[in-house]
Amino acid sequence: MSQDALFSQYLNTQGHYNELLDQQGVVRPHWIPLVRQLEGYAANGFQEPIDLVAERLRSFGLSYNAYSEVEGLYQPWRLSLVPVAIEQDEWATISEAIAQRAHLLDYVLKDIYGAQHLLVGSDIPAALVLGQKGYLWPCQYLLPNEAPRLHLYAADIARCANGQWKLIADYTQDCRGAGFALQNRQVIAPILAEAFSASHVRHQTVFYETLQHTLKHYAANRADNPIVVLLSPGPEHDLYFEHAYLSSQLGFPLVESADLTVRNDFLYMKTLRGLRKVHVVLRCMNDWECDPMELDAGSLLGVPGLVQAVRQGNLVMANALGSGVLESPGLQAYFPDLCQKVLGEAIKMPSVRTWWCGDAQARDYVLANFNDLVIKPAFSDMKQNAVLVGALSSKEQQALRQRVQAQPQAYVAHEALDLALTPDIAGEGSGVL
Repeated sequence: MSQDALFSQYLNTQGHYNELLDQQGVVRPHWIPLVRQLEGYAANGFQEPIDLVAERLRSFGLSYNAYSEVEGLYQPWRLSLVPVAIEQDEWATISEAIAQRAHLLDYVLKDIYGAQHLLVGSDIPAALVLGQKGYLWPCQYLLPNEAPRLHLYAADIARCANGQWKLIADYTQDCRGAGFALQNRQVIAPILAEAFSASHVRHQTVFYETLQHTLKHYAANRADNPIVVLLSPGPEHDLYFEHAYLSSQLGFPLVESADLTVRNDFLYMKTLRGLRKVHVVLRCMNDWECDPMELDAGSLLGVPGLVQAVRQGNLVMANALGSGVLESPGLQAYFPDLCQKVLGEAIKMPSVRTWWCGDAQARDYVLANFNDLVIKPAFSDMKQNAVLVGALSSKEQQALRQRVQAQPQAYVAHEALDLALTPDIAGEGSGVL
């Protein structure tokens, strides 16, 4: 199929950055190998590669636990045939920005559980940090000095219509996404092998090898033959497949709380040959659920005494207990100034413009521009979804406004983004993008 036929229905809106095409409607150079291979598949409506993707997903057993689905507990993972191609220099810029963000968050985490200079100096509102469930009071002064607090950091980023990248959300709670990222590549790479080879796509194995060696490094300070385990809530968790896959790829035992016990302030794994001392835990569960003795007394997923083992320096948690507090979207409003103060440099990737309604000046702006914004909960433990105010009815808008006015500290607003265009298959059997 010709390129013109492939793009016959492709939307190329003027004024919107297009990942695939430049301003003249020409395919960007780093997309050319992928487009050439897609042209070959388009003749039969992409049926062959779509079937291959579905078959490989089934063979890998890729699924997630969807409690709300009526068809069954486990649902198949959905994966687009068309990956997003990012040019090498641009990816290096993104990587630098994400690394900077991780260093900033690691510093903030150490401070808010330690000396709290940022709270005392009002660089971050104390109510935004201390007023949420995600701040774990027993973890004050618990974080290690010699090791990073954040071993893993992830972010949602998006390219805007003007071509600028913006950061949407920070993920500091656990290792979510790391397993699926590797599995997605393993599913797609053989199907698009020609394009991947011609594009010299960077391998992901370096990331996983670095993670493996880093965790063993901090464990090695405590033992000649250190043991690292991956702690999961169990099979009923919606990302349990990812936990199992990541465990197998890293070579770390996958355990649940029932497999562990704390004795004399040391954590042990139960085995057929007796107890074996654990030195590092890669955590795939919420931090507040990890120890029912000191954190959430109602948790059935934690290990009693885990916090004390960390406190005594006998155990490293990755990520550190208490790191979930950084996922509060309200903090994003303060990171640009913090980056300049803490790291001495401008933030390399701006967050989506954010206003925490607990601040009077920010609240006035939000209420004055209410219909143009997105409203979301300020704290990660609040079970509410983000809402585009302009998409609500007048009655719903008024009800939401009243909730924000009644409890402003519980809400955050951010700008509604106009996003760039990204290609995908128009539909199974269509043969066009």
